[in-house]
Amino acid sequence: YNLGVALGDQQRFKEEATMYKKALAINPKHAKAWGNLGIALASSGSLEESVEPFTKACELEPTNGQAWHNLAKTLTFLKRGVEADAARARAAALGVGGAPRPVAVVNDVEDF
Repeated sequence: YNLGVALGDQQRFKEEATMYKKALAINPKHAKAWGNLGIALASSGSLEESVEPFTKACELEPTNGQAWHNLAKTLTFLKRGVEADAARARAAALGVGGAPRPVAVVNDVEDF
C-alpha cells in the first residue's frame, strides 16, 4: 500500500495501480486501497475500470464522502448521469462536493 502511495506521488499511475492490486490481494477490505486504486486508474485514463474500485471503497466505507465524490466524478465523465447523481447526493449528504451538478459541467479528467 505505502509503495502505491509513493508511486502516485511520482505520478507513476500504472505502477501505483499494480501496488494497490497487490495490497488488495492481501487485504481485500482495505477501503483506502480501493479508493486509491480507483484514483490511479482514473489518472491513467482507465475511467471505466476505475468504477469498480470506487464502488468497492464506497461499499466498505459508506460514510466516506470523498469515496462517493470520486465515484460521482467518474460516473459523470462516463456520462452515467443517473448513477452519478445518486453518488453525488450521497457525497453531498456527507458534506463533500456540494450541490449536485449536471453532467455537462464536469468535463476534465485532470480533476483527479
